[in-house]
Amino acid sequence: MSVPQVPRPDDVPPPEGQPRVEWVKRYELRFIEGGFPAAWDGGDKGASLTRLWVRDNPPRPLDWLSLTAMSDTFFPRIWLRRATFIPLGTITMTTYFHATRSQLAETGTGYLLGQVKGQGFGAGYFDHTAQMWNEAGTLLATSSQVYYFKE
Repeated sequence: MSVPQVPRPDDVPPPEGQPRVEWVKRYELRFIEGGFPAAWDGGDKGASLTRLWVRDNPPRPLDWLSLTAMSDTFFPRIWLRRATFIPLGTITMTTYFHATRSQLAETGTGYLLGQVKGQGFGAGYFDHTAQMWNEAGTLLATSSQVYYFKE
């Protein structure tokens, strides 16, 4: 999979306002597309793709633990699609590491480009797949996650 052509991290402003969930404060997020809904009004947005730059807050050199955590920074696709908080939980999450130790070291405290897309929504379940690249365009990790949600 090739890295999407997107603006550099410094060309993408951070979101305005305070995050509504605590874990978001642990990361510097710069949404390119598919950010937090402008209005949490319960309307069907139909969208399930997000692209963003992300790094730890405060910044720290990338290691296996932070790569794992950043592979799980994507907020649930159903929140994006429906613009409302609904009860949900992860059933499974699998992260595949493609990076070498030297690629982690080369990434340092830089941003990762994350891309996630929901694939199927229905019967109280949805899933998504995600990819994580460093600023040099090296694919570092991919992940897949399945959730349940309560309607």
